[in-house]
Amino acid sequence: MKIYAAILALAAMLPCSARTAADFFSDAPVDAVPMLGADARADMIAYFQNGIKSGVANAFGGKSHITALDSLRLTAQLSDAAKFQVAVIPGKSDTIVAYIETVASPVNDSSISFYRTGRDGSLQRLPDPVLPSATDYVPKQYRKQLDTVELPSIFFIGIDYDPAQRLFLIYNNSFDNLPAGQHPEAAAIMDKVRAYRYDGRKLVPVKKFVDNIIR
Repeated sequence: MKIYAAILALAAMLPCSARTAADFFSDAPVDAVPMLGADARADMIAYFQNGIKSGVANAFGGKSHITALDSLRLTAQLSDAAKFQVAVIPGKSDTIVAYIETVASPVNDSSISFYRTGRDGSLQRLPDPVLPSATDYVPKQYRKQLDTVELPSIFFIGIDYDPAQRLFLIYNNSFDNLPAGQHPEAAAIMDKVRAYRYDGRKLVPVKKFVDNIIR
């Protein structure tokens, strides 16, 4: 695995446009994937690319493995309760990389951090974007009903990246752990999923999109 780690280290010196989701997973900052060291991440990539189904030990004593990989997106199962994604958004002069962690607690809830590649290939963290709130999932035609309809008190979201559309699909998971029939009025007026484009500073809502993600 040392040879493979050396290859990945050299990848950091390549032009940003040539680097893939696997490269950015290998080069991920410590705070983006705290439960996996650089060697463990390199092993996960090698195992996946060679069809080896064994998981790699993580910092909590469990096993982690990659579940899907292409040039712009990597998905991994970090533990029984945690999933991870690397999303690559190529630009003309630099590349933006998003690291998404989804934890079941017990409802799936996602967090996301964005980085921009510097001239030397290093990753520079960008300010955390404002994520959508529960009211963002209520279409305008139903907003007047918010005076009488009670939304769930805790709002959970699941984030997936669709590289084909270069969009982040953000799902409303708030009803996933509620007893059947609770908040029926809210469920009737809230969207299940919304799409967003990241413009380098914020998440911008997109009206036209296709939900192609298999969850």
